[in-house]
Amino acid sequence: MSILYTAQQLTIYGGFFLLINGIIGNGFNIFIFLVERNYRQIPSIFFFLIGSIVNTMHLLFNLGLRILSGGFGIDLTAKTVVLCKLRSSLLAAFGFISLTCICLASIDQFLATSRHQLIRKYSNIKWAHCIMLIMTLIWFGHSVPYAIFNTIINGVCVQTNIIYKDYTTYSFFVFFIGLPILVLTIFGYLSYRNIHRIRILVNQQADRQITRMTLMQTIVVCLSILPYGILSIYALVTNGTIKSLDQQMKEYFASAIINLISYIHFSVSVLMLNST
Repeated sequence: MSILYTAQQLTIYGGFFLLINGIIGNGFNIFIFLVERNYRQIPSIFFFLIGSIVNTMHLLFNLGLRILSGGFGIDLTAKTVVLCKLRSSLLAAFGFISLTCICLASIDQFLATSRHQLIRKYSNIKWAHCIMLIMTLIWFGHSVPYAIFNTIINGVCVQTNIIYKDYTTYSFFVFFIGLPILVLTIFGYLSYRNIHRIRILVNQQADRQITRMTLMQTIVVCLSILPYGILSIYALVTNGTIKSLDQQMKEYFASAIINLISYIHFSVSVLMLNST
């Protein structure tokens, strides 16, 4: 059994597992968060709701296309320029918005669990709506150049602008890897410290269950995006290096595994929310 065949089977079965679990889990979250009145005024739950909606779209559009290309050898983005541009743009937008949601939820839990009333008052639904709208517009605007500079060359969907390609490479490390991990680590720790300093949370919006939900998803996000960051750094450092066919196959297999891991926080983490 070849490495290539194993990687393809892993992409198919692992991808479908994450896709189905993600759709069911996110759908359940969306339903619960919308129908449960007690959740409607909680900023963290609002961020989880938006995150669940975005995660569903991300899984359907991006993971679905990855299963087709990596598992069945059908790359639709190489056949249609519109799909090439659209996938590149939405892949970035959905990914950044999803991570922003969990980062904002983590920050909100720090605010909501604070002993200081002045800090707790910033945890309110109006602020959450405004911030989420602003960040969504920013990330969609940030993703527009992906559609402008991506096109099909020699049967492959690629970026044509060298300067923007370098920008996307380094901004990816900042906005998709470094900054989210930093924010989640800092505010996750601060929230954890807050709930252990006080026995009873004076703000009903900041109950321990929601805080645990946020902390659990923080861990999942960090564990799922960190390997992808390491793989991206390795690819950047070894770019231009002459590699044997055996080395290329091993890297392809590792890439298939890590790419699937990067989708875990879009899928499996929502199951944790449902079981908390």
